[in-house]
Amino acid sequence: MLIENQPDEHSQGKAITCASLCMFFATADRTIFAVSGKAMSLDLNLTVEQLGILHSAFLLGSAVMPIVGGSVADRFGGPRVLTAALASWSFATLLVALIPISCAQFWLLCLLRFWFGCSEGICPPAALSTVSSSVPATQRGQALAKVFLCLNSGRETGLLMG
Repeated sequence: MLIENQPDEHSQGKAITCASLCMFFATADRTIFAVSGKAMSLDLNLTVEQLGILHSAFLLGSAVMPIVGGSVADRFGGPRVLTAALASWSFATLLVALIPISCAQFWLLCLLRFWFGCSEGICPPAALSTVSSSVPATQRGQALAKVFLCLNSGRETGLLMG
């Protein structure tokens, strides 16, 4: 029986899948970047200090944005905010891949890593808001367990891939 204003099971499944994949890739990326730092620094001729600055730029962005992301998700809805965050995240990733590394571009790379961190930092509250608004309270614990399973699986996958 469909309750008024309650998404059907197909919509609930899509919301859970989207939120879960978002969390999987977010944690996989964080781990891959951390694990492959030494190889990246050699490949891109980065000093240890520069690599640390890149890590810090990303982490600063991802640390400050969950509070903002939660407020924005409350105002505009988790699915919209999650979609916008994923689009921003993807665009920042594309731009990072297009930048040739030199001293002149290093600070641009830092800015893009910060942007990437901000976009990724919005994803957790938006993903949880998406599930909360799409899944009935009686099934929400199970749905959120799937999201957090993917979050943890992304970390382990990142370790294996890094």
